[in-house]
Amino acid sequence: MAISQDGRSWFLLNASPEIREQIESFPPLWPRQTRHSPIAGIVLTNGDLDHGLGLLSLRESYPITIYATDAVKQGFTEGNVLYKTLQRFPDQVTW
Repeated sequence: MAISQDGRSWFLLNASPEIREQIESFPPLWPRQTRHSPIAGIVLTNGDLDHGLGLLSLRESYPITIYATDAVKQGFTEGNVLYKTLQRFPDQVTW
C-alpha cells in the first residue's frame, strides 16, 4: 500500500518481496529524474519477512527512511547479514 498527502511524496506501508513490480505498476512511484525517488519513507508495521524483504531491493545507492517500532527495527537489523546491503554508504538508511 502506498499513501500520499500531495501525490508527489509517498510512504509505503511495508516492503514486500514484490516491491519492484508494485512500483513499476504504479506510475506515481516512478522516479521523475536521475537519482530521484518519490518514496519519502517506508513504514514497517511488523517484523514478518514478507513485510520487509523488499527493502533489500531498494538499495540502489539512494537514502531510505524507515519508520518502525524499536522491536521491529531490532528484529530486522540485529543478526541479519543481508541488512548490510542497505549500509553501503553512510546514512543510507535512517530509522
